[in-house]
Amino acid sequence: MALWHDRRGRFSPVRAGTLALLVLPLGIVIFNAVTQQLGPRPVNEAVHEIGSWAIRLLFLALFITPLRRIARYAPLVDVRRMI
Repeated sequence: MALWHDRRGRFSPVRAGTLALLVLPLGIVIFNAVTQQLGPRPVNEAVHEIGSWAIRLLFLALFITPLRRIARYAPLVDVRRMI
């Protein structure tokens, strides 16, 4: 089963968008590495940048449950599991 399909095997735009947003931090770090914008210690800066994104995604994952209850939108559970 592909990551952008729901449990029934159908294409899910919510899951596809989430997958694209989850890959975005990696793209940013790779772009910064290629263009040499990571400073004098690029490996250290890359680790810090990835750690910063990990904390942001953790907070996002924790925020999804209350948002799902407020919005009454059940497919957000799958998004939380992806994050």
